[in-house]
Amino acid sequence: MKKILKENKGYSILEIITAIGLFVVIVAININMFLSVIKVQRRAADFQVVFDSARYAMEIMTKEITSMDIKKTLDSSVCKNSSCLNYTNDYSVATTSLAIISGLENRKGKMVKFFKDNNDTLCMVVVDASQSNSSQANSCQDRIIGSFTNQKVKVSGFAILVNKLAPHTQPKVTIKLEVSSLRDSSVKIYLQTTISPVMLNI
Repeated sequence: MKKILKENKGYSILEIITAIGLFVVIVAININMFLSVIKVQRRAADFQVVFDSARYAMEIMTKEITSMDIKKTLDSSVCKNSSCLNYTNDYSVATTSLAIISGLENRKGKMVKFFKDNNDTLCMVVVDASQSNSSQANSCQDRIIGSFTNQKVKVSGFAILVNKLAPHTQPKVTIKLEVSSLRDSSVKIYLQTTISPVMLNI
C-alpha cells in the first residue's frame, strides 16, 4: 500500500514552477508575434489609405488642369480670384493655391480652386465665375465638392509651381503633394507631377 502511494504522489513544486514558466514564455512569444502582425497590417492599411487619397487628389487636379479653358482662365475680367493663373514676368511662380476656369462639360465656365486649408485638408471649391473673388471661393465648407481627401489622412505639404506665362505660350503647372496618416505620421507619400492643358485656345 505504501508503495502505491509513493508512486502516485504527483508533481513537485519545482516541476510546477518550471511548467508555468515555460507556459508564460510561450504565451509571451505568441502575443508579441500577434501584436507585430497587427502593427504591420495596420501600417499597411494606413499606407493604402494615404496612397489612395493622394492618387485621387492628383487625378482630380490633373483632370481639371488639362481640361481648363485657358483663354478665360488667363482673362482677369473672368477669373478674378487672386489664385487664378495669369501672365507674369517672373520665370516661375510658387503658390499654395490655384484657380482656373473649368472646361469640363459638367461645370464648364465655372471657377475651380484648389487649396490647403488650416485643417491640413486639400480642398476643391467650385463656384460661378462671377463669384470667383467672393468669400465662397475661399471656404472649404458647404461647397459642391468641398474637401476631397480622406478624413484619416492629412495634407502635410501642398505647393504649386507655375512656369513663365508669356503671351501665346502653354502654361505648365507642377504640383507637389505630401500626404500622411493621422494615426501614424511616419506613413506618408510624396507625389509630384507636371501638367499642361490639352487644348491651347489662347
